[in-house]
Amino acid sequence: MDRVLRQRRRRTTCALYVQSSHLEDLIGPLPEDGEIVKVVSLANLSAAGFIRYIADATTVRELIVSTYRIGPNTLRQLRRLRELGHLDRATFVVGRLMSRDKRKASAVQYWDDLTEMCQRYGWQCVSRDNHTKLALFDTDAGKFVLEGSCNLNEAPNYEQFSLCRDAELYDFYAAALREMMEVRT
Repeated sequence: MDRVLRQRRRRTTCALYVQSSHLEDLIGPLPEDGEIVKVVSLANLSAAGFIRYIADATTVRELIVSTYRIGPNTLRQLRRLRELGHLDRATFVVGRLMSRDKRKASAVQYWDDLTEMCQRYGWQCVSRDNHTKLALFDTDAGKFVLEGSCNLNEAPNYEQFSLCRDAELYDFYAAALREMMEVRT
């Protein structure tokens, strides 16, 4: 079912960013309630960088990700965060092409690696006709939402990101993604 959430504008912090290695230096501590951090990257900043940024600041009890594809370096990062105790539960909704594109053996291998990792840790993953790019973080510091243009892999392109601490928006997207998980296509 289509969903709409209408919210009032809140305090916004904007930044133009070039390298992912100094994300914390760029945006400082995690956003407070009612604060939105907007970032435009001139390449080298990925959604995976935000996952690491949040996991370094607080324990991620649950991560829900919706993306077209997940790259191998990001899979290694997620595995490491789990091993270090920074990431408990995770759910992934990825694009169908990741699991079925026989023209790109690497995409199918990434899907196999993702499903194996999910089985190992008791996580969930599904492949759908999906092109959304969201990461939802239920953490010890609150509920955070990352919206952006980047898949969950290295980002050689210019990308934009929006990060906020917002339980209402988190719940809105989580309900939509859980519904997407249940749809049998």
